[in-house]
Amino acid sequence: MKRLGIPSWKIVDHDSNATSYNKYNYQWNKVFDVVFPVAFFIPSSVCDVQATVKCGWAARIQLVPNSGGHSYAGLSLGTNHSIVVDFRYMNSIDINDEDESFTVGPGALVGPINAKLWRNGGWGIALGNCMTVAIGGHGIGGGYGIYSTLYGLVIDNLLEIEMVDAQGNAVTVNPNRNSDLWWAMRGVGPGYIGLVTSYKLKMFKAKNLKLTHVRVAYKNKDLPLVVEQYTKWLDWAKRNNESVNAIVSATSDNHSAGFEFTGSGVEVHLVHIQDPDIQPTSSEAVLNAYPKYFTNSTRTEVQTASYIDVLIATSYTPIAPSKTLSVADGTFENIREKKLDFFLSLTKEMATITYSYTKSYFVDKKFRAKDLIDAQKVFAKITPNPIVWFTSEQGAVAAPRSTDCAYVHRDNLYNVRVRFDGPQYDDFLAAKSWIDEFVDVTRFMDKGETYQNFPEKNLKNYLHRYYGKNLNRLIRIKTKWDPYGYFRSEQSIPTLFQT
Repeated sequence: MKRLGIPSWKIVDHDSNATSYNKYNYQWNKVFDVVFPVAFFIPSSVCDVQATVKCGWAARIQLVPNSGGHSYAGLSLGTNHSIVVDFRYMNSIDINDEDESFTVGPGALVGPINAKLWRNGGWGIALGNCMTVAIGGHGIGGGYGIYSTLYGLVIDNLLEIEMVDAQGNAVTVNPNRNSDLWWAMRGVGPGYIGLVTSYKLKMFKAKNLKLTHVRVAYKNKDLPLVVEQYTKWLDWAKRNNESVNAIVSATSDNHSAGFEFTGSGVEVHLVHIQDPDIQPTSSEAVLNAYPKYFTNSTRTEVQTASYIDVLIATSYTPIAPSKTLSVADGTFENIREKKLDFFLSLTKEMATITYSYTKSYFVDKKFRAKDLIDAQKVFAKITPNPIVWFTSEQGAVAAPRSTDCAYVHRDNLYNVRVRFDGPQYDDFLAAKSWIDEFVDVTRFMDKGETYQNFPEKNLKNYLHRYYGKNLNRLIRIKTKWDPYGYFRSEQSIPTLFQT
């Protein structure tokens, strides 16, 4: 790479620069064995990425992309025999007010993206709520957030992708250029067809939104009842207003993970988004309807808020305690601005080192409380830290057909995700045992699909669970653009020659 004009500081191995190597080899999830890649390459331009691919191919060394390093399966960490392409410096965020879009590098984190869009015109985009995730992987695996039921997934807001293929060519991908890649890259996730160097995405006028948040609380023992009520509510929403997001969080009654958006026990969160341009209907119908569906609760709260206040309240920043924001007394506006400053300051290495374990599946059928009797017996044994999420898959998420792009999960009621995060190994072992048991006892609910942005390291039949009926087409496209399967990882899509 040096012969191609790449500065030596962009190529970091342990022998030549152990300090920088250890900085880049930051592995926050202690569930996985520590790996020691051959080197880290730190590109700052498309030309850098092209040179990396050409040199990696010539040396027969695998390349592993790392944008934020948040892969649930550790896929972005590399191996002891690979070079990690760390996109941290390809993190520009360029806003175009005229066509309501922005162009962003794969290394930009969700926190800085949200903060910059808001501060430069009150713009927003439907991203996930973890502020330390980078857009690189988030943007091609789906990309779900609170606003997705109205505005769609991240992949639904893509306008163009710039990438480098397995031959080192810079490729523009949009509906009119390389349409096969346009289909594949919207949902490929960990399938690994190319190295994304930038995205162009739609944004919306977030400053004009009015949000209504309904929180309905229950005890741990009420989960079966809540699941039945939740299913009936989704029917109501489908008939009346599909853009209302409906989320259920379920924990022990003494939950201790400390995510402010949710409390202990079981909670239902309904989020109505009033957008004067595309969804001007007020929350009146929601407020009149929800008490008829969510009964026998222990507590109910209703709040109205702006987009930015909801963004801040629901943001998740899993960072080391020494790096957390300290907010002095002051006006709410001052606190808001300090929080946005904090988002802008986030870096990959601020993510706290922890044990993290997640399993998930999609549900497309309706279930009653009596169907979950055995599941409740297991749920009653939940340890203090895990949390079970039920997230609605309706509205704009379900609007495209399941074959319109590689993202196949379009005809589901909701997604179930069970997750543990904690610093102690013993807590992790107890949580993992419980999560595995809970997922097993609720397997009858599983449609047979897994969200590829929640990849699982030892997932059986992962290609079919991630891509379903779209897998064969993805294999053909992978074969066309990477016939020798140079771009590969533990869960990458095979070529026709590898199947």
